This record gives sequence, structure tokens and C-alpha cells, in this order.
Amino acid sequence: VVGDFNCFTQWHGHAPTKRHVELARRLADDFGLVSAYHAAPDRDAQAAEHPTHFWRWREHNPFHIDYCFVPSAWRPAIRTVHVRGFAEQHWRSDHRPVVVELALPASGRGRSVPA
Repeated sequence: VVGDFNCFTQWHGHAPTKRHVELARRLADDFGLVSAYHAAPDRDAQAAEHPTHFWRWREHNPFHIDYCFVPSAWRPAIRTVHVRGFAEQHWRSDHRPVVVELALPASGRGRSVPA
């Protein structure tokens, strides 16, 4: 499940919004999904989140509101999660792509499953 969820885990040092806490809980409990960004093995949990949205294309208005939720069984398959920076593709959208690299097992036909 990928998209702009218009909620964030943290914002300028504030605690997560109730909306985000409820979203994450429901996706985990009801559908068995986790945020690929937050489950990435190379992510420093203490580091600030990379912004995925720059309100009205302004670098000083960053938010992390875009997510890719994957089945929790895929957690070991998450290799990297990259969020494009402010200067990349700024003319297309004020949102930045969240690129998730997965190493899923091969399908029954001997080909890799696209991620």
C-alpha cells in the first residue's frame, strides 16, 4: 500500500499524531503491514526522518507523510529504502518518491518477483 497518508510519525520534535498512531496500528493489526521506511535494516531509528513532502515546493516546509506499507512477512526482504532529496524532480511534485528495494524469493517459474 503506497501513498500520501497526510499524517506523520514526528514533526519538529512533536509526538506522532493520533491519526498516524491509529493508521499504523490498523495497518499492522488488521492487515499485517509495516512501513518499509521504518522497517529498513539500514535506517537509524534515532535519526530524523527524511522528508517526503515539501509543502508548496518550499524546502523549509518538510514533512514525512508518504509511505510504502508492505506485508510484515516481507520485512527480511527489505534491502534499502531511499527518499529522493529536495532538489530531485522538484518540478514534478512537492512530494518525493519513496523507493523500496526488496529481495523477494523467486516465483514458481524461476523468475524474480518484481518489486
